[in-house]
Amino acid sequence: MRKIKNLFRCLRNERGSFSLEAIIAMSAVLMVTSLGIAYFTYLAPRQILTQEVHVLTQTAKIQGGLTTNQTDPGNGDVERFKERLAAKGFDADKITVEAYAEKDGEVRDVIGVEPLSEGYLSVSKYSHRNSKEIITIRVTIPAKLQFLNAIKGYFGSKNTLGNYVFTETIMSERW
Repeated sequence: MRKIKNLFRCLRNERGSFSLEAIIAMSAVLMVTSLGIAYFTYLAPRQILTQEVHVLTQTAKIQGGLTTNQTDPGNGDVERFKERLAAKGFDADKITVEAYAEKDGEVRDVIGVEPLSEGYLSVSKYSHRNSKEIITIRVTIPAKLQFLNAIKGYFGSKNTLGNYVFTETIMSERW
């Protein structure tokens, strides 16, 4: 209790104004509060989304691409991914998933491949293991930044944070 009284005595000024130490302490409290808010509104969801995108990428690695509801009715990888994110509060309609395979400058789309249950197909949309194609998965998810941008506007910052963009590069394991 005595330490708290000493702290208030240090912050109080006899002339009725704030001391320099009080202003510096309040600035530090505001900065720590802003960093805490930034962490819980932008960085913590990013960690969760990183795990979800990694699961999607591993699925694409095993299958040589991603299935959709057209190629695998009721079990499309892209739709299941969007449903999982919608359950976490993200707008599934604004999420974009791109997957393309590249070899020797030739780029082709690998979304909508045949499911693994169809087995080996010599002519197919998926990337074969022996093709040595590099598959790039790019996922863009809109971030919820209303509260964070309000804080940034208060401090005069004109830079705004954008969407979450994840890019992973893999190679197919499917024969």
